[in-house]
Amino acid sequence: MGAMRSFSIIVSILFVTWRPISVSTRPSASPHSFRVAIANPHSLSTTSETLHPSHPPPPSLIPPRPPSRTAGSLRLRGGDASDESHLYTYRALEVLERAQSKAKVYKNPELTPVHIVVVMLEDKKGIGREILASATNEERKNDVLELVTKSLERWLANHRTDRAAAGEELNISPRLQNLLYKAVNDMKGEKVDVFELFLLSVEMDDVLSGAARRLKAVKSEQSFTELEKYSKDLIAEARAGKLDPVIGREDEIRRLVQILCRRTKNNPVLVGEPGVGKTAIVEGLAQRILDGDVASTLRECKLFTLDFGSLVANTAFRGNFEQRMRDILEEIEKSEGKVILFIDELHLLIGAGNEKGEMDAANLLKPALARGQIRCIGATTYDEYRKYIESDGALERRFQMIHVGEPSVQDAISILRGVKEKFEAHHGVRISDAALVQACELSSRYITMRFLPDKAIDLVDEACSSIRVQLDSKPEEIDRLERRRLQLDVELRVLRKDLNDPSSALRAAEIQAQVDRINMELGPLQAAYKEERFRRRRLHDLRQQIEQTKLSISELERRYLLDRVAELKYDVLPALQQELQNLTASSAGSLPIFSGEVVGPDEVRSIVSRWTGIPVARLGKTERSRLLELKSEIRKRVVGQEEAVDAVSTAILRSRVGISPVRLPSCSALFLGPTGVGKTELRKVLDDGRLTDGKGKVVDFANTIIIMTSNIGSQHLAEEGSVDEKCRQLVMRELKSFLRPEFLNRIDDVVIFKRLGISQLREVARKLVREMAEPLKEEHKLELSCSDAALDLIVSQAYDPAYGARPIRRYLYKIVGTQLAYHMVEQKELHGSTVTIDEEGGQLKIHFEKPEDEQMSAADDGGA
Repeated sequence: MGAMRSFSIIVSILFVTWRPISVSTRPSASPHSFRVAIANPHSLSTTSETLHPSHPPPPSLIPPRPPSRTAGSLRLRGGDASDESHLYTYRALEVLERAQSKAKVYKNPELTPVHIVVVMLEDKKGIGREILASATNEERKNDVLELVTKSLERWLANHRTDRAAAGEELNISPRLQNLLYKAVNDMKGEKVDVFELFLLSVEMDDVLSGAARRLKAVKSEQSFTELEKYSKDLIAEARAGKLDPVIGREDEIRRLVQILCRRTKNNPVLVGEPGVGKTAIVEGLAQRILDGDVASTLRECKLFTLDFGSLVANTAFRGNFEQRMRDILEEIEKSEGKVILFIDELHLLIGAGNEKGEMDAANLLKPALARGQIRCIGATTYDEYRKYIESDGALERRFQMIHVGEPSVQDAISILRGVKEKFEAHHGVRISDAALVQACELSSRYITMRFLPDKAIDLVDEACSSIRVQLDSKPEEIDRLERRRLQLDVELRVLRKDLNDPSSALRAAEIQAQVDRINMELGPLQAAYKEERFRRRRLHDLRQQIEQTKLSISELERRYLLDRVAELKYDVLPALQQELQNLTASSAGSLPIFSGEVVGPDEVRSIVSRWTGIPVARLGKTERSRLLELKSEIRKRVVGQEEAVDAVSTAILRSRVGISPVRLPSCSALFLGPTGVGKTELRKVLDDGRLTDGKGKVVDFANTIIIMTSNIGSQHLAEEGSVDEKCRQLVMRELKSFLRPEFLNRIDDVVIFKRLGISQLREVARKLVREMAEPLKEEHKLELSCSDAALDLIVSQAYDPAYGARPIRRYLYKIVGTQLAYHMVEQKELHGSTVTIDEEGGQLKIHFEKPEDEQMSAADDGGA
């Protein structure tokens, strides 16, 4: 009797919710096409679309009330920008599609709730059988299932009609229209699932309201209410295509799976520097679980990532946080190993929620970890692990550490190539491969305090964003013309108020002629700009559609729906890619005023320059050209010290070629000579290329050149000229007596600077004069020059063997600079003059010479 009662309930559901009506069919645009739409209570207009029958979406589900609310078009694959499939879950869309196929097989004229229930009952692990089992006894559920299925199929066979011939539209019953309309409204922004579809068909009949309450209770038992409230389902995100592909990291993911499959202590913790990809490894695990590419014990698991922010929010009262945490752990324990909890920033467990004597999250989690009732994945940095996790021995021994190192530059390039399409689809731009290589190489060389691949991905992302902003902005030429036209229009309106004045009328006519010329020039540019914007919007839409189509292919491959996979892969996707290629090729004929949509190496270098302050010109030079010009560039700054120039330039050359030791400074040199000061002992820097300050902050010296200067042994050097072997031995003997051997042994080279001769000192003085002349030329338009006799006088009066060439700068600014300042104050008209420093009678004299045109005008004034 129990089975028959359940059967009568189910049959009553179907016959109460479906009432046949007379339907008139009409031919469609093609004998093998259908008019397709999905109910959307928020739509304001009717839209329909013709689709191929190899992938027939559900028929038009237009709710009859209110009359103004109609359906929106839907393409289950292909990713039309105007579809409204986001109102339904993927399972609901698949059930509606299979229901339509079932109606075609039985040649039924309409899609009804009967078809929906039949396809739900066909799925052996689906929600339909669970719902039916919950409405009957455990012993009789198989009998009830068989009886209901056969009865429903018999009913479908008895309601076939000749009007449902090929080439005619498959319509929908009004009852199902009402159900979908109510389902979308009741969900209030959430997606409609298959459970809601079945449940609403029950609720709309008063006699079956008790069964509806029972079905609701079944659903609540199967859901993770608290867990879903304070966490995020990574597998659902992977199914929706929201996770970036994970390239490499196979060893880390394999180790992760191995630990999760252990019987005890099956809680891995990923430890690595910020930005190396710890979270990406867990996302890769979620994608593998979705694809079934894991051990059998993990294939049915769900992977949730805990959101500490929402978990701690609004827990001001005592016991709130503790209760939330206990509810989450209780739900995970009830899943019997089917839930894996991912806690990013694992160290936040320590002290979280510990207010007014409550237990923190770590103490609440320890018992469950110890009993092995939950599986947990953690992620944190080395510093936080040592500071928080290692200090808590009970928590540390429950986790198994997995070290996550920084990928190499080549691995980072592969990672960027994997996520390239995601960034192109998001920003609507194209990214060249050279830009990816440049991002990894430049970030590795110049952004040393961050880690790959995060810093390279950030570079590419910001470069794409910069190009996107330029594309969305109006071209500079059009903007300039429009602003000029606006300015002329304002002036023209003012002049037209006083046309009685002949000069105003003449000026108005001139302005009108200028406006006409601007309009003639601006018209074609605006038309081309409008067409270019349309093309770029279409490019962006196509990239989004291609991304969505690839996502649909992956999902259908997981479900082994190979016929639909073949249609998408060999029909829909190639057509979209061909259209994208054609539109991309058409950009070659765009006007030069339009910004390019390709992110190249120049854009990446610009972002690196913005981050580090290094000029773009230096970043743009090739490594070969910089190395070839290095020695000549150093000679411009260092005069007369060939040995020091050779030591530094050859050290840099060895480093860039790759001959120097890894992770050590490129060169560490001690420069000895008459002048300079000593440097702090740098043993730690020279050992491992890193320096740690008092606060524990680490500075990387892997690509640096360390130069120390000292005047040890300068009294042994000759007055001028080269350093002979006897002088070198005396200097080195005194150096060894002053510095410890352990320190000297870590220095690559000791360079002894010789004393400067007169000719070299003259070059130093000439260089300092040029340095003084630069601001005078920029600010006052003065040309400063100095004679050789004046340079010799400056050297003879300023040079002191005890202090070297440094007093020359002080003398030059104190004597010459002071005299020049007084002359500039006393003589007002000096703009554009030539200033000459000369020697007269053993003293420096400054002469001013005005430009020739000013001299002639002054002579004319005097003659008058």
